[in-house]
Amino acid sequence: MSDYKKDIAQGEWKPNKLTLVDEATGEVMKEQPLYVFKPENIGAQMSIDDKALGHDGFTILSNTQTGKIALMIESTKCEEVEEALLN
Repeated sequence: MSDYKKDIAQGEWKPNKLTLVDEATGEVMKEQPLYVFKPENIGAQMSIDDKALGHDGFTILSNTQTGKIALMIESTKCEEVEEALLN
């Protein structure tokens, strides 16, 4: 990610978003950045880690056999991580 800062400045790097919607009203409750989602990296042996950077919490799901990240979301809530995996 050596071009990360340049891409941000040029508006070229935008994470996907997990949109959380109230099922009763259809109202968008909030959007969580979904920085990495690569289903092809999901395998039989996975590891899940929570990381804090400043006041932000992240969940990282990685494949322990390949060392590749399958999911990185700006949330530590299990419901939001589950929703990201299902979408």
